[in-house]
Amino acid sequence: SPPPSPQNAQEYAALGDLILAQGQQEQIRQETAKVDKSRQNNPDKSLSNTQQKQTEQLSGDQQETHDITENAGQQLQTIQGAKEAIQQATQAMRNSREQLTQKQTGKPTQQVQEQATNQLGQAIQRVQEKLEQQQQQQQAQQQGSKQGMPQPSQQPGNDPNKNPFTRLEEVKRGATSSPLQKNGKGFAGMNQRDQRTLREGQRERVPAEYQEIVNSYYKSLAEKKR
Repeated sequence: SPPPSPQNAQEYAALGDLILAQGQQEQIRQETAKVDKSRQNNPDKSLSNTQQKQTEQLSGDQQETHDITENAGQQLQTIQGAKEAIQQATQAMRNSREQLTQKQTGKPTQQVQEQATNQLGQAIQRVQEKLEQQQQQQQAQQQGSKQGMPQPSQQPGNDPNKNPFTRLEEVKRGATSSPLQKNGKGFAGMNQRDQRTLREGQRERVPAEYQEIVNSYYKSLAEKKR
């Protein structure tokens, strides 16, 4: 089989980051709603010192989520529909951060946060569709190079257990949703080690033949940030 494309490996890695960002974005919305609800009990509905610190933390979390999304988008410029959705998501994130900086936690802020989450969902869907299509084309090319025609039961994609591409929907319901549980601390309470562990969980979903290239890609990103 042909060697894996570095571009494909970067797209797989970027997809994992988008899913991570979507989980974080939803958590930011939930935490913002909690702060806004609790401030309603204050005499003048202004933020207490504790609530101000929470809002500042959310503003920082929003900036980090924006950066993750923007960096992922740089690897997905050629995927139709994904680029536009990511641009709209990052714009909504910037609006959210500005409003949080101004201590605005009400419905308008929560709505732009939800908009960012929805746009990320659209981008994820477009990337998944593109990668699945690429995988099917590669399988067809490999199958066509073999002598003889396989039986219908052997056609690529008929057996989901043998398809090297695993849709990342389960990741969204699994790893990235774990910090969103009702009784959890949420993204705002995650330390850097927990966030790194969550990222590693995303990379484990990358097909084995791409793992080494994806690891090299993340290593190069880490080196650039130093």
